[in-house]
Amino acid sequence: MLLRESGDAIDTNYELMGVTDKTVNTGVENEDVLLDFSDAIWGNDSTALESARDALNRRMGGRAVVEASITAANFGMVDRIANAIGIPLDEQARTASTDFRTALGLEQFPSARNTFF
Repeated sequence: MLLRESGDAIDTNYELMGVTDKTVNTGVENEDVLLDFSDAIWGNDSTALESARDALNRRMGGRAVVEASITAANFGMVDRIANAIGIPLDEQARTASTDFRTALGLEQFPSARNTFF
């Protein structure tokens, strides 16, 4: 939802389907290395993570590696906390995010039962 809102703020349309479907262009600069890095962070292949980190560093620099890492870690932390204590989406967030939650299949993840219902 934040990416969509950020795009609206700068009059740019980001395609959220590109997050789960790499054949779709998200409209985010350097999306290929950022998505590869994101996939590697949540995967369990340390060689893939090292390769993705190196590619991100070569393309965008060390600061981007740090910022992308912090962003991913923060989202992971917030999600784990919310899931652990069962914080549901409030009605406004639920309504505002219905379209992309459905399109991305987010309600299929096991932790969705702690968030969406």
